Amino acid sequence: MSTATKSHVDVVVVGAGFGGLYALHRFREQGLDVRVFEAAPEVGGTWYFNRYPGARCDVESLDYCYSFSDELQQEWTWSEKYATQSEILEYINWVADKLTLRDGITFNTRVTAAVLDEDTLRWSVTTDSGEEVTARFVVMATGPLSSALTPDIPGLESFGGEVYHTAHWPHEGVDFTGKRVAVIGTGSSGIQSTPIIAEQAEQLYVFQRTPNYSVPAGNRVLTDDEVAQHLRLVLIAAYEATSNLTANVLRMVLTDPRFRAQLNGGQMTVPEAVEQTLWDQPPFSNMLGYFAVQDAELGGQQIRKGDALLLNIAAANVDPVVRPDLEANMQGNRAHLAFGGGVYECPGDDLGRAIADTGVDALLMRLPDVELAVPETDLHWTNSLISSHLQQLPVVFSPRRPLEISSSPGQTGASRTDWEISSPAPRSQAAGPIPPQAAPPVPAPPAGAEPLVTVPAQRRGAWRRLVEWVRGG
Repeated sequence: MSTATKSHVDVVVVGAGFGGLYALHRFREQGLDVRVFEAAPEVGGTWYFNRYPGARCDVESLDYCYSFSDELQQEWTWSEKYATQSEILEYINWVADKLTLRDGITFNTRVTAAVLDEDTLRWSVTTDSGEEVTARFVVMATGPLSSALTPDIPGLESFGGEVYHTAHWPHEGVDFTGKRVAVIGTGSSGIQSTPIIAEQAEQLYVFQRTPNYSVPAGNRVLTDDEVAQHLRLVLIAAYEATSNLTANVLRMVLTDPRFRAQLNGGQMTVPEAVEQTLWDQPPFSNMLGYFAVQDAELGGQQIRKGDALLLNIAAANVDPVVRPDLEANMQGNRAHLAFGGGVYECPGDDLGRAIADTGVDALLMRLPDVELAVPETDLHWTNSLISSHLQQLPVVFSPRRPLEISSSPGQTGASRTDWEISSPAPRSQAAGPIPPQAAPPVPAPPAGAEPLVTVPAQRRGAWRRLVEWVRGG
């Protein structure tokens, strides 16, 4: 239902680019009333305004798209490795129509003020049309570089020629044929527009204050095979942390007798073993950071909100404040940053733990006698910038009888007579004592005594038969 005219809503979103459209869709899924205000007459955000020659994304197309919907990912096909501005704008318009988002957006409208009433804890949002809307939440989806900067160049206002800004490029385009053109600045837009303008202009001057590092894009038309290989690479990278964690836990189990004894003896569960491994050997040795989102302290160093976070070791597992004794068992302590913690916590944290827990538990249940097949010193790792990956973990274990897939859980093949796991069999009230299985024959009772009642061995319970069938026992 349209909310574009409501004056009291749950959420006001400013901007209808990639972030604003997703916010509108997500909040609607949660049952909230949402108003979106967009200064442009259409969706697209920066891709609506930035139409300069050569404008395209510098992130590969297959990564520069929404990932929350399999349907969106399957139905849209990118034509080039690096999408052009026009194709990206076409994509975002397609998403807006596909998810029926336009009815929640007020176009050609700028938000001029947003004031929080501290008594009611509601925002009062004012637009340039004079409309006032109240909301519980305000989301600024305007992006970090939404305001175009026009340089203060003496004489710019009196310049007799044409002046264009890449952030406000005419939609009808500009013809530079036979003209002398000056490009000021060599950021992304300057680097992208220069070779295209040079193809038309009679003479081109590029004014540069600071050289920018740039490499050939290698842009090309995407093939189906290249798309498949790219997705394969993304999946491999996404699961590297989980596979490293699983391998590290198994290595600890196979090489540390104390670790395995705790597992076998019940002093430690598999999830607790995973936690301990996260402390001792995190799946990522370094984390690629961005900017701090709040004030924090790490390793005795004060980090302020907005500070750049570069290559930093995931240090909580060796921070003396968090772990004074590096030999101490950290069982039950979840304060590590192996997957990130607090505001920096990776959303895949619990998922990665669950996968590792299940994999390790299933292996040890099915192969309880598994042992390392080589000396620990023969294990090798492949090192990268952010992680150390165990190449292989050779093991040996006793052969087990193949599962009879066609048999039922109660039919386990050859019978076992040397042991039995069951509850004591009930016996008749008139029955005498039942001799043990290995006891010698009981003499015949005296004349007149009640005869002994023979009780057959009880069948194994259904649960036990199922477990034995799964294990191939």
